[in-house]
Amino acid sequence: PAVVLSYRRDYPEGTPEVLLVQDLLAQLVEQDQSPLNTGNLHAGKLRLLPHCSETVLGQVAQEGWRKVFAACGLAVEIPATGCCGMAGTWGHEHENRKASLEIFARSWNTAVSGTDDPVAATGFSCRCQTEKATGQTLRHPVTILRGLIEGSADPSEERTTRAA
Repeated sequence: PAVVLSYRRDYPEGTPEVLLVQDLLAQLVEQDQSPLNTGNLHAGKLRLLPHCSETVLGQVAQEGWRKVFAACGLAVEIPATGCCGMAGTWGHEHENRKASLEIFARSWNTAVSGTDDPVAATGFSCRCQTEKATGQTLRHPVTILRGLIEGSADPSEERTTRAA
């Protein structure tokens, strides 16, 4: 998300429109051109944690994910979160690790726990931070979608935790 939003800001004119993946997929769903429009529905919910750059866009960035997962029969819950605390490579640096985990604890720790629903996160650093802080491996929403399309995964089985 951060790269796409940077392209939009830095190259506003004279370049092709750059879409967030959820915007592209939502357009395909609306045009009935999506592989998600298979009728293979999975009733349930998904908790989705957007990258902080998407969060600042508010409902605009989140609505695409809602449309895409609704095509699969999944309701999307997007809890209020701030930054995961990773901030790119900043949270990987030893001297920043304590502060990074304190930032994670402010909203992300609660958001990744306290639910039996599958949890997905759009940001790479957010997924790394969650695994480092909790041992829980989050999937990108596209990974969950791929499993649904291929029929190889039930989203409720997408939650994994590595051994301590």
